[in-house]
Amino acid sequence: MKRIIATIIAVLIVLAGIFAVGRYGWRIFGFSACSEAVVSDVRVENDRVRITGTHSGSVPSGFCGYLARQEGNTLYVGFRFSSLFGIASPGNFDIIIPAKGEVLEVILKNEREEISIWNAKDGYVPSLNRCGVFVKLERNDVYHIGMSYLDSSCGVSSAEGVPLEKGDYIFMDNDIMKAGLERNQPVFFTISIKDKNEQELASKSMYFDSGMRQMYLTVSKEGDIVVDNRNE
Repeated sequence: MKRIIATIIAVLIVLAGIFAVGRYGWRIFGFSACSEAVVSDVRVENDRVRITGTHSGSVPSGFCGYLARQEGNTLYVGFRFSSLFGIASPGNFDIIIPAKGEVLEVILKNEREEISIWNAKDGYVPSLNRCGVFVKLERNDVYHIGMSYLDSSCGVSSAEGVPLEKGDYIFMDNDIMKAGLERNQPVFFTISIKDKNEQELASKSMYFDSGMRQMYLTVSKEGDIVVDNRNE
């Protein structure tokens, strides 16, 4: 009986250790362990910075915490999410970061990029954040996603001859957000997807309204491009 109890205790200790490492151990890797995030608001008040937002992916992921580093008047912040805690913990966050001295700019930082999300001149500007069009694939034969609007175009292509990953939202562009804000009206755009031979598999034209900030599209297995009900 004692051996059974000891085994149970040992298993519980191991599980607790795995939980602790997954929840907090990522911090030793710094900003390289931080995930992408969608920031909905930034407020800088005297000696503190308040940031709210959520996880940017389609797979439920829980909020594990944040890292912050201030260099002079610039505050760098990164967020960490984990699918292991997606059910028990929501992906939304509302944090307050203590600041040392005046903050003139806030930069969102992760392993891939640095994005200015607030500055003393403009405040929080949605166009500086990951606002725009996101596309999720439900098929595995797409090698290129293109988007065109006004006199601009952009695209995301596969690397090393493999199809684009399906299941997660792919961020296309935030210049369309800027165009909508500048014109104060919806922007007409076209999304197209192509296979490895540059043959068009599907395309659809629609309007992007900057008031919605993020627009999520899904490409179905049948090739239909539909607006996802995740849109805010």
